[in-house]
Amino acid sequence: MNLALHKLLCVLSLQSLQAAMSLCFDLIDLKDVTYTMLPESCKPEVDFLVLIHSAPANFELRKAVRETWTAEAKAVFLMGQSDRFQDKVLEEHEKFNDIVQATFQDSYRNMTYKHILGYIWTKENCGEVQYVLKSDDDQAVDIEHLRQYFLKNYIHSEELFYLCHFLMGEKPRRDPKNKWFVSNEEFQENVYPDYCAGWAYVTNIQTVASIIGI
Repeated sequence: MNLALHKLLCVLSLQSLQAAMSLCFDLIDLKDVTYTMLPESCKPEVDFLVLIHSAPANFELRKAVRETWTAEAKAVFLMGQSDRFQDKVLEEHEKFNDIVQATFQDSYRNMTYKHILGYIWTKENCGEVQYVLKSDDDQAVDIEHLRQYFLKNYIHSEELFYLCHFLMGEKPRRDPKNKWFVSNEEFQENVYPDYCAGWAYVTNIQTVASIIGI
């Protein structure tokens, strides 16, 4: 997007709160981020939303996900931009209308931007859902049984929670060639605080809103 046009959209978006949320927003330390692709908002009857991290190049993985475990669910794919695949991703979105993309470069190191992008879009467009499943495009989840379990045991619960695989005692990878490399400048301790694994977890809309501060 042309920089002058990008700035103009941001200025125009400030004319109303809804437009500001739709066109221009801050994503952690990225300022004046805009959406490049947006799916339809959740319909009132949707109670279980699936957010899936994907990369622009993963066309076959998204196809498999659509045709299998999310075939009967409201699911959206989250990604940043890619110069190489942007046109093809746009064609895919025009066909399936299920991609959330914003103006940051898609890369593994930008995963946190992608994660928070999903939360922001969810709160703005699916604020009435009860539960949110976050997963990756190379995973498979039995969402129907998971959904039924939550609706039976946690219906209308507003308690903040994450249901996840809990990782304890994990150490930073210090090899620069490692996919999960973290330098001493980025994190000085030898052991991470306990945390939820990101490949699949369930939370609720109250937790999503709390994390992004809305």
